Amino acid sequence: MSKAATAVIEKGTIIIRLPIKNLKMAVEGYVDSDFGIEPMIVTNVQAFAKSVVRALNEEEENGSTPIHHMFDAAFEQALENRSEGVEEANRCEQCDRVVPTDETSFDEESGLTLCRKCL
Repeated sequence: MSKAATAVIEKGTIIIRLPIKNLKMAVEGYVDSDFGIEPMIVTNVQAFAKSVVRALNEEEENGSTPIHHMFDAAFEQALENRSEGVEEANRCEQCDRVVPTDETSFDEESGLTLCRKCL
């Protein structure tokens, strides 16, 4: 499914596209794989697409959704690959702000890592 699903940035928003016409192939290929799911076919792609959207937005008890989990995995991969646009940071142990590492210092007296504002 190399071009079946894509992610792009448009007007300041990350957009993920999966053409509905590709659901049939994706699902039938998925259940044919060795995932322990009984074989199924998609008989109404529009109805199934609505079910997939509901599942993507289904909240767990903590409020997270499959979309959150997908982004968490993408964030982790991007950060592990030392992506552009991010830098290492520290959390100030007094005010709880996250600031660039070069804007924090270890305070010998308190034994805490503090930001410039709290020093």
